[in-house]
Amino acid sequence: MPKELNTTMKDYYFILGIDTTANETQIKTAYRKLALKFHPDKNQGDKLYEERFKVIQEAYETLMNTEKRHEYDIKFRTEKPLKKRDIKAEQETVKRYGEELRKKEEEIKIKYKTSAQKVEEEEEIKRKNEFEKRKEEEGKKILSEIEKHNFVCKEIENSIADSKWEIENFEKEINAFNKIKGKSQEGIDKLNEEMKKLNVEINKLYEEVHLLDTEVFKVKFKINFENEKIIKEETDLLLIKKDINALDMKFIALNNMEELVEPASERHFTRAGEMFQGGIIIYTEADGEHGLLCTIDDLGKSIWAEAKKICDDYKGGGRTDWRLPSKEELELIYKVLYKEKGIKNFAAKNYWSSTLSKTNASWVFDFHSGDAYDFYNKYNAYFVRAVRAF
Repeated sequence: MPKELNTTMKDYYFILGIDTTANETQIKTAYRKLALKFHPDKNQGDKLYEERFKVIQEAYETLMNTEKRHEYDIKFRTEKPLKKRDIKAEQETVKRYGEELRKKEEEIKIKYKTSAQKVEEEEEIKRKNEFEKRKEEEGKKILSEIEKHNFVCKEIENSIADSKWEIENFEKEINAFNKIKGKSQEGIDKLNEEMKKLNVEINKLYEEVHLLDTEVFKVKFKINFENEKIIKEETDLLLIKKDINALDMKFIALNNMEELVEPASERHFTRAGEMFQGGIIIYTEADGEHGLLCTIDDLGKSIWAEAKKICDDYKGGGRTDWRLPSKEELELIYKVLYKEKGIKNFAAKNYWSSTLSKTNASWVFDFHSGDAYDFYNKYNAYFVRAVRAF
């Protein structure tokens, strides 16, 4: 049941002329207007104004203090049912209070009237008329609010009656349910046992579903793996087709190996792939004692500048003259060692060369496709092999 107004207490909201939901700013504004009108210093110490001002001050101090206002609101709203307000009695009280104020104002004016106040008298009459007009308008608003309030009270009372009827019916249903429950408790216990068995079966089904999900995942993984193999096989097939297209050039290279490098150099490949002085022989010169080696394994992966330093610092076979291979030397390694000799420890795809193509780019040789590319940025990281002459 909603809490209603306690009519035995002072209505501080009504005294200040504000709504019960007014905030601090609205309370201060209302208080200042009333204080200017009813302050004793403004009314020559009149007792009626002084008492009225005390009530206004009390209302203001209570509503501006959060704890006091909360306590006041609790006391101001009781659990008693709402009573309809006596509109005529309140109108008579307001009218009587207004007449007393007017009499007091007349007495003060007669007592303290000066020549300067005569001019103000007419203005005061106008203000009174305006005040009466506003008071009448406010009275109409108050009457309208009271009527609304009474209507709401009636609706609340009807709602309370309906709620009581619903509560009574609900209590009857609860009593009937308790009787049925008492009679069927044994059946409920049996149902609980059946539910436990069903839960066990459901858990088993969940486990079976989980196992099935695992098997499905394995099958999907296997399918993906097989798809990757197919893609790889298709890629290898493309590479094989590319190699077939290059068979003519390869045949020429096998009959005349010097065409793989500069024509002016006479190079022999009979010792190619042989381990020698910490490296693998790529080719030898005519005397068979001099030629070119490459490292047995990759020396890591880095950007171009670091790749050169790695090769310069490498001391394989106790030698210090290792260097980063040129584009042509990488192509020779690919064709002689990787393709012809079948040395497959070139696990990486792309290898740096020392041959620059642009200011910030260098040639990179792709051991998967057998092609060289000139657009690789020097700040990308690729794999490194070193070469040296012997």
